[in-house]
This record gives sequence, structure tokens and C-alpha cells, in this order.
Amino acid sequence: MNFQQTRRFLAASLCGTVVGTGITVLSICYDDVLRVAREAILKEAGHEVVSAAHLSQALEMLSAIRPGCVILGHTVRLEDQLILALAVEKVAPRPRVVEIYTYRPNPEISPDARLPSHEGPEALIQVLQNLSSASAAAGSE
Repeated sequence: MNFQQTRRFLAASLCGTVVGTGITVLSICYDDVLRVAREAILKEAGHEVVSAAHLSQALEMLSAIRPGCVILGHTVRLEDQLILALAVEKVAPRPRVVEIYTYRPNPEISPDARLPSHEGPEALIQVLQNLSSASAAAGSE
């Protein structure tokens, strides 16, 4: 099995019900390789993904696409995370925010979910599934 086949298998086996019922995700990551890999894995999981490589691009996309979820990757500077978190609060409806961190979470922001970077894509897919399910449950009440 080559890399592409392995990635598809991993995404399909981990996602279960997420495939085909994904949300629009704005993924912000300052590392080119990681950004492309995360986008591909999330797309395989059934999500519509738009990636941003820097702060100004992320702010522009936030208002243009109105994502259901914003992923603040661990390569995003803490100051930029704060600026993005404040910008998210002004978007209606407010997207869910997932912070991926390396050593410690950013104490200046209040994301809907936090995820250590070492947990990998499986954990991120699970977090998105949980956030999507919680949003659907809240919408049906």
C-alpha cells in the first residue's frame, strides 16, 4: 500500500460517519508541509477545507468563507492566535475553534477544543466529529 492509499484507508477507517457529513474548516498553519498534509487528511475525512499560510490570509478567509470550524495550528504564533480568536468572536454564526498546541495551550484564548500536536490526525478528526455532533444536537433543540 502506498502513502496515498494508506492515508485514504486511515481517514476512512477513523472517520466513520464523518465522511460525507463534514464541515467547512479554516485551517491555519505556518508550516507548508504540515498545512498541505492536514488539508489532505481533513478532505479525505469529508470536510471542506481552506488553508491559510499567514495571519492576513487567515483573516481574509475568515470573513469570506464563514467556516464552521477554525483550526489554530501549533505553528501559529501566540500573538496571531489571539488576533484570530478575537476575529472569530465577530463572525456570525461563530465558528468552533480548535487549538493545536505543542507544549502548553495558549492561556489567552478560549477555544472549543484543545489538542496536543503529538496526538496526530486521528485525534483531530475525532475532535471535529465531536464538535459537528454537538453543533447538530444544539441546532435540533
